[in-house]
Amino acid sequence: MAQQTLARNPESPLAIPLALGFWSAVLVTIFNISSSLLMIPSWFLNPITSWRGIEAYASTFHFFQIASMLPGFLVVLPFLPMMAAIHYSSPPERRILSMLGITFAGISVAMLGFQYYSQFTVVRYNLISGEQQGLGLFVLGNPHSFFWPLEALGYGFMGLSTFFAGFTFSVGSLERWIRVLFLANGFLGVAGIVAYPLEVTTVAVLSGLALWTVVFPASTILLAISFRRRMWGKS
Repeated sequence: MAQQTLARNPESPLAIPLALGFWSAVLVTIFNISSSLLMIPSWFLNPITSWRGIEAYASTFHFFQIASMLPGFLVVLPFLPMMAAIHYSSPPERRILSMLGITFAGISVAMLGFQYYSQFTVVRYNLISGEQQGLGLFVLGNPHSFFWPLEALGYGFMGLSTFFAGFTFSVGSLERWIRVLFLANGFLGVAGIVAYPLEVTTVAVLSGLALWTVVFPASTILLAISFRRRMWGKS
C-alpha cells in the first residue's frame, strides 16, 4: 500500500478512509481483547462439560458462559468499516483483492452478528424462562448444535477477508508484518472451517483459538498504527 503524504489535510481524498480505518481498527482491537479476556476465565469458572441434554445444561447455565459474546458482537460492527477503509486506501491495481476482502467481511459480519445477538437475547431468554424445547440445537454447550458451524464459518470468512486484503500491503516493514498476520489469520480461519466437520480434538481447537487471540489483535494494532502514520504523512 503506497504511503500518501496526508499531513492532516482534510481535503485529501484519503482523509476519511484513513481516519475511519484508524478508529475502526482501534475499536476492533479493544473489543477483541475484551472478548478474549472474558472468554478465557469463563472456561475455568464455567467449563463446558459433556453434553447431557438441554435440561442439564440449563440447570447450570450462567450468563458468564456467554459474556464474551457481547464484546464479540461489538467486534464485528467496526470490522466491515475497517475493511472498507483498507479497500479505499489501497493502490488501484490491488483493489480487486481488497474488494474480495470486503465481500467476505460482509458475510462474516452477517453470520457472527446474528450468531452472537441471538445467543445473548433469544437463547438466553429461553434458558432463563424455562422454554427449552428444541433449544439444544442452538446452545454452545452442545458440540453438535448450530452454534459451532456458524462460529466456524463466521470466523472462517473473516479469515478469508483478511487473507485477500493482506496482499494489498507491501511497502515497508510495518505493512509486511500486517500482511503476514493477515495471511496467518486467513489460514487459521480456513483451518477452523475444515476442523469442525472433521471433529478435530478439543485440544487442537483450543490451541488454534489461543493462537488466533494473539494473531488477530496483533494485526489490527499494527493496522491502526499504519493508518495513523499515513494520516500524519509518515512512512
